Amino acid sequence: MVHGLYTYRSSPPAKIHKQDIGPLNTRDPQALIEKLMSLPPERMAEVEDFVDFLRAREEEARDAAAARLGEAMRKLAALDFPPMSEDEVQAEVDAARRERRERLGAARR
Repeated sequence: MVHGLYTYRSSPPAKIHKQDIGPLNTRDPQALIEKLMSLPPERMAEVEDFVDFLRAREEEARDAAAARLGEAMRKLAALDFPPMSEDEVQAEVDAARRERRERLGAARR
């Protein structure tokens, strides 16, 4: 069953009250483990499915970024330009930062 952004094996969870789950942005792994341990097995399975989904999404994003980087490197190599010196790289960085500041400054006016 699909509910919101998640697919559930069974029906969506009953209404959840904020006081039942505590802070939503918890960074305490032990608190998360305790919450997981308090779930019934079928809900644990849903959480496991969601974690697998998140991992797959991260892997897909990383693979896509690596493919884009590889393609950019191939295109750069095909140009056959000589390598830039540190000073040339720094000058390019400074120019890009200057252009960005000017563009952002113009947008704020």
